[in-house]
Amino acid sequence: TIDRWRTNNDSVIVNDGSITITNNSDTDAHFQQVFEKNLYNDVYTASCEVVAISGKVRMYYNEYSQELAVGVNTFTFNANSHNFFAIILEKDASVTLKWAKLEHGKISTPQSPRPYAEELMMCQRYYQLISPYKIGMYANTETMTLSIPLLQMRATPNVTITRSGDSNIGKLEHWVNQRMLQMFITASATGRVQTSLTIELDAEIK
Repeated sequence: TIDRWRTNNDSVIVNDGSITITNNSDTDAHFQQVFEKNLYNDVYTASCEVVAISGKVRMYYNEYSQELAVGVNTFTFNANSHNFFAIILEKDASVTLKWAKLEHGKISTPQSPRPYAEELMMCQRYYQLISPYKIGMYANTETMTLSIPLLQMRATPNVTITRSGDSNIGKLEHWVNQRMLQMFITASATGRVQTSLTIELDAEIK
C-alpha cells in the first residue's frame, strides 16, 4: 500500500477512516509518495477510493495522469525512472480518500488492510521513537556503554536525543547503525548518574 505521504501547499485532516486533503495555495498542490527504489520499465496500477471531491484532482506519474471521481479509481501506467507517485490538487480543490495503494501489474486487487502489527513494523523501518528512556545507576568517571537493539531500519538513521533531569552527567555520546543504538555515558564524578531521554531515529527517504 501507499502509506507514507508528503504534502506541499496543502492541508491534511485525519478523519475516522479517511483523510481530507485541501489545496490552500494559488498553484497545484502535491500529495505524494516517494519510493525507496525507482520503478523501472514495467506496468503498475495505482488505485484509491474517493469519498468526496471538490474541484480538479488527479493521480499522476511522470507523463501519465488520470482525473479522480467519487468511488474506486484505478490508474495503470508504464513505469520509468521516476521515484514518486502523486495526487495533484488544482487551486481550491479538495479530496477525501479512504485508502490508496500501488500494485505491480495491470490488475487492482480488492483492498485488504494489513494487520496493525505488520503495518507498525513497516513504519518503524523509517522512524522509531524511544520515550522515555530512563537511566539511573552508580558509576565512576570511566565511560559506560549501553546498547539498545532496534527493529532493523531502512538505513542508518539520524538520531536526535533530548535530555531532561540530568544528574552527574559529564558526557553523553552515541553510535548507531540499522540494528543498534549505543550510548556512551561518562559521569562527572563517582556517584549516581541519572537522566531521562527522548530518542528519535529517522531513516526517512529525503
